Amino acid sequence: MSDNGSHSTDPTPRLLSPIPCPPTAPCTNPDEQTAAPETYEATQLSNAEAAELVKARIAVDQELSDARPRLDAATAELRAEEGASALTLHALNMFTQSRELADRRAGVTRIWARHANDGPEDRRRRPGWVRWVQWPAVIAAGLYDTAFLAQVFLKLVDMNLSTNPASWIALVPGAIIVVAFLVVAHWIGEAMVRARAHSERSKIRDRLLPRMLAFFQRAGEQRKREQDDLPWPRWPIALLFGLLVVSTMAIWAYIRAVQAQDEINELLNFAFAMLLLMFTLTAIAVKVISHNPYADAEKDAGRRADKTSKRHDGLVTEAVSAVGRFDTANQTLNSLLDEVAASTDRHMDLAWVRILELRDMHRLAGTVAPTFACRDNVADSNQTDQPRCGDRHPLFDGVAEPPVTLALLASARQHLRTNEVAAAQQRLITLLTDLSNQCNHNDAR
Repeated sequence: MSDNGSHSTDPTPRLLSPIPCPPTAPCTNPDEQTAAPETYEATQLSNAEAAELVKARIAVDQELSDARPRLDAATAELRAEEGASALTLHALNMFTQSRELADRRAGVTRIWARHANDGPEDRRRRPGWVRWVQWPAVIAAGLYDTAFLAQVFLKLVDMNLSTNPASWIALVPGAIIVVAFLVVAHWIGEAMVRARAHSERSKIRDRLLPRMLAFFQRAGEQRKREQDDLPWPRWPIALLFGLLVVSTMAIWAYIRAVQAQDEINELLNFAFAMLLLMFTLTAIAVKVISHNPYADAEKDAGRRADKTSKRHDGLVTEAVSAVGRFDTANQTLNSLLDEVAASTDRHMDLAWVRILELRDMHRLAGTVAPTFACRDNVADSNQTDQPRCGDRHPLFDGVAEPPVTLALLASARQHLRTNEVAAAQQRLITLLTDLSNQCNHNDAR
């Protein structure tokens, strides 16, 4: 016999289905094994109902176990994003406190103000053709002199230019000549620009001869230099070294002219030497013209300002992104806690749904369900707006449920950084406002 009471002669219809006999108590005598169903209070639980709730609690424990890897991953990500946010905000704060952005913009503004009254011939203006001519001219003159001097040197040491590294020493004089061109051009150009800057301080200018006479008359006179003026020109060293280089190149130019032409025709030799010397002077003159400290200062200030602006943009982008990821990681963990807590409630609530439906069928616990527990009476009612991470509260008043412990959620909830996210966002806004004020202050000036 498989069912308890399946051959009973009681004409009264049963409210419960026949109870199967457990394996430990075989149904040898159905009348002795079958007990009449008893009524009970709505706040009490039958064995079957208690078993249903215990199975629901087991499902909750399994749900929490399955959620642990996700909670650990979300917690680790939140910690990592919190650290990244702190580092980027610290870097942005150091950049803000250094006032590097303000200083670089102020430097560009000062240069613009310095040349605001230059007129059509802005002192920063550099002829466009010089940019394309200066280096080809210097290199061409250097190669021409290098070829000649190398031949002379090789004749002196009785060698030929070949793959032998020792013969390459013949190219060194030509390379040094190129360096000499650059040095002479730099010193002369520097002295010319400085002299022009100091002469422009006077609104009245005499003719050339009175200026030359006045120059010798004021040889022992002291002159005053303003703070923003260029340094004093250094004519002696520029002229002496320039004279040495030009004289040397003039001698070698004459030697080349004599070797290339008839020695008897001195006029032709002199003209050819002057032509060769003009090559050298042209290379030097092009470099002299290209020397413009005003243009170089503006270019350098602009380059530094651009570099600082790029650094500013990079730091701001990193900080905004890091704070955003920090907020997202915190919201992800918060949502995951809500999801897992709701899932645990769902298992218990579904168990109660099944219990209430069975009660409605057998009516042993009456036809009225127990009173739902009021949320205002729970112990942590002051945290109703927070994710539920504590133990589950009974669904009905006076009905005991198997204890459901959510210690895992409580532990994960301690890693939430809602206040820290708000503080990071506020700090970011403060730093961005400070940087904006630095830029606006310089623009106003």
